[in-house]
Amino acid sequence: MKEQLLEIESLCKVYGKADNLTKALNGITFQVMTGEFLGIMGSSGSGKSTLLNTIAGDKDKKNGAIIFEGAPAPTRAHQSVERGIVLVPEGRRIFVNLTVKENLRAGAFLEKRNGIVNDLYTEVFDLFPRLKERQNQMGGTLSGGEQQMLAVGRAMMARPKLMMLDEPSLGLAPIVIDEMFEKIQQINRDLGTTILLVEQNAFIALEVAHRGYVLSVGHIAMQGNARDLMEDPTVQTTYLGIK
Repeated sequence: MKEQLLEIESLCKVYGKADNLTKALNGITFQVMTGEFLGIMGSSGSGKSTLLNTIAGDKDKKNGAIIFEGAPAPTRAHQSVERGIVLVPEGRRIFVNLTVKENLRAGAFLEKRNGIVNDLYTEVFDLFPRLKERQNQMGGTLSGGEQQMLAVGRAMMARPKLMMLDEPSLGLAPIVIDEMFEKIQQINRDLGTTILLVEQNAFIALEVAHRGYVLSVGHIAMQGNARDLMEDPTVQTTYLGIK
């Protein structure tokens, strides 16, 4: 039986000043099991990215609980990485003035043993051969798809227990999206890494995830098995464009 890796309990987050507050998250509660692939969907502004950033250690004030491996999750991003929580941010955010290999090394900043770092390089290059071919190329010269591979590879270098991905399909061609999600599935299936995916393209998310949650204005509007959500009339009409 799989163990619970992450628990979110009554999570609330508010932005703005006292006279103009916006509830970005409003009582979010869910669990993620070890080895699971969980998809979070919703329209723009529903709170998806805020949720991931908060789990990753966003220091802004929040209410509720984030429990990781049975203990409170860190409130600083570098501490989250130390615990095994890694975020692949929206827009990739690679270091454009560093080489591919230097970008990857930055992902393993906690690891000082060269032998283990070399093993991590091998793991990334086996999954993304194109990065091996371009390992001495500057990050800023890569295509959008290659930069997304690099962002995911950099996250792999931290040996995450939980990898969170924020809109990894954004700005990519359909054929590149298909390839990228095959790789993400491999990370989940072959490496056993738990995946928490935020994706506005609900069709893609439900095709690869085991379970899904639909966010709407900061709260969970729907949840369930990915296949069941795919066949739900409301999801089909609102998020899949099926009439």
